[in-house]
Amino acid sequence: MKKTFRQIGEYSLVRYSNHKESTIETPKELSSHYLSKEVHDELMDMGDEEFIEECKEYLSTTRKFEEKNLDLSQEIAQTLNIGIVTCGNCGKVNLHKFGEDITCQSCGYETDEPSDCPDLFN
Repeated sequence: MKKTFRQIGEYSLVRYSNHKESTIETPKELSSHYLSKEVHDELMDMGDEEFIEECKEYLSTTRKFEEKNLDLSQEIAQTLNIGIVTCGNCGKVNLHKFGEDITCQSCGYETDEPSDCPDLFN
């Protein structure tokens, strides 16, 4: 469930019921980073134009962090020859060596087809 605190144009300040903190979202993007109460309050108090500019800047910064983390994760996976996948049966996260069958450590599901267990970073 989602509570919208403020929406100007496509930018919304929202909180989902499974989180204590707010975040910024647009119809195309939901930030994976959460805002402190102070930042939330500042966004609530600022004018419409300033709110939009702050949301744009926040989402841009968040995207840069996410891209950097993705690049680093891919580098780690390639260097170690290990994939981080979700089980195609139960959804739990598992590590596996590239080119080997995947066996879920949680439910025991086995497959030799990589598409059965989506890789989180590739």
